[in-house]
Amino acid sequence: MKFLIRVSFPNSLGNEMVNDPSFLKKIEEYIRNTRSESAFFTLYDGERTAMFVMDISSPGQMYDACEPLLLLGGKVHREMIMTLDDIRKG
Repeated sequence: MKFLIRVSFPNSLGNEMVNDPSFLKKIEEYIRNTRSESAFFTLYDGERTAMFVMDISSPGQMYDACEPLLLLGGKVHREMIMTLDDIRKG
């Protein structure tokens, strides 16, 4: 199943992360480790936010997707998502 993993960081923490040269490496490593299909970065409810689309087929994968973001201090939300093809298949 495809999931959208959204993580938001309080502004003070988000500002620190953006100015931390190792932060980009951590995000790149996260994307590789979770095999994210895509990643988006934006403001959401006034906070720095990242969204990742990935296939998750087991509870262990959900843990692997969420735990690193929680350890960074993020507020994590996960939502099952479908493509148009998924809807067609019913």
